[in-house]
Amino acid sequence: MTHDDPELSDQFRLALNAWMRRLKTKLPEKLVEAYLNTSYNVKCGETVVSLEVDLYSDEIRRFMEQASCKQCAFITPFNPLGKALSAAENDARMSDFKRDLDSSGYKYVDGVGVGKLGDWPGEESVFILDVSEADAIYFGKKYQQNAIVLVGSEAIPVLILLQ
Repeated sequence: MTHDDPELSDQFRLALNAWMRRLKTKLPEKLVEAYLNTSYNVKCGETVVSLEVDLYSDEIRRFMEQASCKQCAFITPFNPLGKALSAAENDARMSDFKRDLDSSGYKYVDGVGVGKLGDWPGEESVFILDVSEADAIYFGKKYQQNAIVLVGSEAIPVLILLQ
């Protein structure tokens, strides 16, 4: 990889934009810290790959290469804007979200975000394959999320704050 590699510059741009959003966010610092201290677990075939924000994952790189994906997004429709909903409400939101993804032609695998701080329960999620940053942000905002996680071809998960 060279300094002028377009994929590297895309990863750099993504990371820089994410850091700028962190500086401008209206979200409480403890909430952002909780997102940064979450394991984003993706079901890759028979195995589960645990993603950590800002840490390279060789397993997800291999998965993305096998799926011919340049960029993926980890998004949950659960608990909009951090407001805890009932299991039935969250399940209905997940059904709607998957229906949206299906009708948009996106492929995805299941996942779950599990926080390492506090007692917030894990949230069922999806890892959307080959999705643009703009579409990922659109779905995150549509389902009223504070943040999403994008993974580019460098296989480094980046936290994108939406609020």
